[in-house]
Parts: sequence; C-alpha cells; structure tokens
Amino acid sequence: MEIGAAPEKVISAADMRCLDGHFQGQLVYDSAVVKTGLISESKEGNLARLREMGIEDPDRNL
Repeated sequence: MEIGAAPEKVISAADMRCLDGHFQGQLVYDSAVVKTGLISESKEGNLARLREMGIEDPDRNL
C-alpha cells in the first residue's frame, strides 16, 4: 500500500481494524531496497538495532 515509517503503519493498522479489515506489515531494513532516504544506516546496522529491540526474525509478516 505504501512505504513509510512505523507511525504511518500504526495509523493504517488502526484504520483497518476499525473497518474490520486485515493488515499485514513487513519491516524493510535494507537501505539498498528502500531508495527513499528513509533508511540511512547499513543493513547490518539495522539488523543489530532490530535485535536490540527484540525482533529476531525481521522478515516475517507482522
């Protein structure tokens, strides 16, 4: 649907829930994939940051 940061996804998920809809999110942590300038760190740096936040499998659908 869109590429954006976490706050936009939370709003979209809440909207869909209010409409009895379904929402799936996927983290994009590789700056080579996202060429919007939203991700500035390296892929390895982002993976380390995700692990610090307790996310062990960043490729699963949320």
